[in-house]
Amino acid sequence: MSILTLSDEWEPSAFDLTPLTELQCLSIGYHNLLRYDSSQQSFRILTRVNKFPSSLRRLEILHFHGSTQRLVSLIESCCSRLVELRLVRCTMFEDPGCKWWRINNHTDYLVGHHEDNVRDHATILGKYIEGLVYLEQLYINSFFINLDSVFRHRLEHRKYHPRGHHDRTNPVDGVMMHNALHLAALAPEGAPPINPNMPLLADKILWSISCPECEYELQDSVGNAESLAASLLSGEPSRASGRCYVNARAIDCLYQS
Repeated sequence: MSILTLSDEWEPSAFDLTPLTELQCLSIGYHNLLRYDSSQQSFRILTRVNKFPSSLRRLEILHFHGSTQRLVSLIESCCSRLVELRLVRCTMFEDPGCKWWRINNHTDYLVGHHEDNVRDHATILGKYIEGLVYLEQLYINSFFINLDSVFRHRLEHRKYHPRGHHDRTNPVDGVMMHNALHLAALAPEGAPPINPNMPLLADKILWSISCPECEYELQDSVGNAESLAASLLSGEPSRASGRCYVNARAIDCLYQS
């Protein structure tokens, strides 16, 4: 077997990839590894893949939560000859209903376009992947915007929202509650209660169409941030092509904006 695709539903307790010594391409979903401990009021992430086959050349990890550094460290130690790596976090844009967002913030992937933030992000990411010397393509869904930009679109650019869509920000909109204890009692099994102090995330459909106002406000700043991050990862900027070079190898650094 040289290609394997696994959705989020695989069982981590009985899963071992090490016998697949000829596997070259793997796409695997990590979302189902998330568990909420109501007694501790905290999430835990189940043990992921303990070891990837060293034969891997292309790896895609979807919908993961938690530390990017820990994930990349494992990848480096197992399959350092990767030529393509795609790391796709769970975010408010792809899965606003994920229970993780009831008690966690979005700073891991909302980088912003301020130069200092971009430099810090690129430097840290560069350190994570420095052992992947054969890497030719890297994708990671970081966004060079911040929460201010997200809520400006939600609150001030309503005329560009999808036709007929009503965006709600009140976290208890439509919830029958009397007090905080009642709200906690309404929490579904395996998920934290709604936090009435955290705005409700937008439905996924809100991000399905482009917004001229956002493009006008952010296009240049985000484009500059993407180019800066790519050049810092490589040391050889290439503004026009969006490419960068690491260890004398061309790497496509793909970011989302």
